[in-house]
Amino acid sequence: MLSRYLPEFVRGYEQIKQILNVEQDEIDILNVAVNRVKDNQFILFCDENGIERFEKMLGLFVQDTDTLESRRSRVYIHWNSTLDTINSLKKILEMLCGVRGYSVRINEYNIDIDVQLKLFGELEEVQKMLATMLPCNLVLSVKNYILEEPISIAKHKGVINSSSKYTLSSDLFARYNIVVNYIVARHLDICYQYELS
Repeated sequence: MLSRYLPEFVRGYEQIKQILNVEQDEIDILNVAVNRVKDNQFILFCDENGIERFEKMLGLFVQDTDTLESRRSRVYIHWNSTLDTINSLKKILEMLCGVRGYSVRINEYNIDIDVQLKLFGELEEVQKMLATMLPCNLVLSVKNYILEEPISIAKHKGVINSSSKYTLSSDLFARYNIVVNYIVARHLDICYQYELS
């Protein structure tokens, strides 16, 4: 590779080829380091060292259960926590949840936000971010919906509709209610909807 930078008359010497082969290994190591520095400038592409730098700047603490993806998500949420209008709120939620991964309903002083987040700790980070971004006179309600695809197909005639409610609780975190809806129709549409509130 380095030989392409040499004049044509020098490329034929064996000594020059050997020198360039040795230097090529060092250049490859340098290219990897340069690419890592470039990637660590951006939250979504940085590695463990890069995300640690962002966490120190924002004063965030790492938990033992955090993965690199959840750390990136937490830093990204805090880094982009400026809110001017409802459109900027929607843009932030779109970046976090995708185009169809959220809904916002506003009724006077109440803001109801439904999101679809799957990573551990992401819902709590969104709630913290929104609590710091929104004015204090607004009542905020955030619900996380985790939609699952059906695992198997069963054939039934008629319509079956059942609903179950489960409660998850923990000594460390808030209490969560899970509502599971099963809908089996003529063409067998099974829908599992978990509502964490």
